[in-house]
Amino acid sequence: RFLPPGFRNLKFTHAFPAFIGYWVMLEQSLTFYAEGYENDDIASLYVSEGEDVRAEEYYKKALTFYETAAEAGNITAMNEAGLYYRNGRGTQADGEKAMDYYRKAADAGNYTSMSNIGVMYEYGNANVKEDTDKAYEWYKKAADAGNAKAMYYLGDLYYNGKYGKKGDDPDYNTARQWYEKAAENGYSGAYSSLGDMYRDGRGVDQDYEKALDYYMKGVALGNSGAMNKVGYFYDK
Repeated sequence: RFLPPGFRNLKFTHAFPAFIGYWVMLEQSLTFYAEGYENDDIASLYVSEGEDVRAEEYYKKALTFYETAAEAGNITAMNEAGLYYRNGRGTQADGEKAMDYYRKAADAGNYTSMSNIGVMYEYGNANVKEDTDKAYEWYKKAADAGNAKAMYYLGDLYYNGKYGKKGDDPDYNTARQWYEKAAENGYSGAYSSLGDMYRDGRGVDQDYEKALDYYMKGVALGNSGAMNKVGYFYDK
């Protein structure tokens, strides 16, 4: 009963070597992924000190590990490799490669990659044309799968008039609904955006008390934007 799925119907003489091979591959994949993170952390430290040249060396190493882990089937590593190619970290920016990694992870059910595909389409990237309709489609897939950040991005599309009403008019009511869903699912930035709506009276009656309440909820989750806005309230 301890065998992984797919191994249970094999005879022992076949199952045992396959079982050992399975765990060896899994261990190697996790090792690659962990080392990728380690190099990424080291690179981030160099970036914080302004040593971009040294940082690039570690980003390159991290990308190598992420790609190796991705080839072994590590879904999270696929997403990380996609981020590296999208942002040109440890390599030249390549929208096609980024999208390829994101799609592989998305096909495997990774909703973070679905959301990242949406970002690629919303803002465009090297080799990827801006397409708000496709951005909405991918954000919606991620949101339906439970991704709070994608819910927030959907709110932004409506709030900024990028989707919904004709003539690019903001749809504050729908934006608020998506921000509320994102907040309910723990996305701290959504509280800050809801606070803005009540502060400015956009799609709701202006209510400073509610605005401050939402900002404080964002602060409780560590959102720096909400902290800024609370400071502004008390400063006034």
